[in-house]
Amino acid sequence: KIRNIKVTLSISPVKSITLISNGNKEKINILKSNINLLEQLVKINKIEDGEKKEKPSQSAVGVVEDIEFFIPLKGLIDIEKEIERLQKQVDDMQGRLGAVNKKLSNENFVKRAPIEVVEHEQKKQLNYKSNLEKLLENLNSLKS
Repeated sequence: KIRNIKVTLSISPVKSITLISNGNKEKINILKSNINLLEQLVKINKIEDGEKKEKPSQSAVGVVEDIEFFIPLKGLIDIEKEIERLQKQVDDMQGRLGAVNKKLSNENFVKRAPIEVVEHEQKKQLNYKSNLEKLLENLNSLKS
């Protein structure tokens, strides 16, 4: 995801970045323990973390599973392009959420599908809602 953000925003692969992350402490500790690999793969020079770490102004945002991360962009990119990127992610997530909502609101699907399939769709729905909320929050903070 970090590499994709750097490519999408045309950030030079050789530029070092700081990663600020919120989320599951165990997963973040895995990231921190592998900072040498991350330095080689995506040029992360520092990882800041916390349970409720504030999003820095003018930051790229990524969400992977239950980890939300920010890459401060000051001096690295064009903010308008980042707004467009986030808007595309919001649109995609709204489409996914709409498809899952439609499926779960179909009584025939809920009655006839195996319970595991229905539960899987419900988990997807919760994940999509959570990701959409974070994306919208970050998009709105860049716009204001």
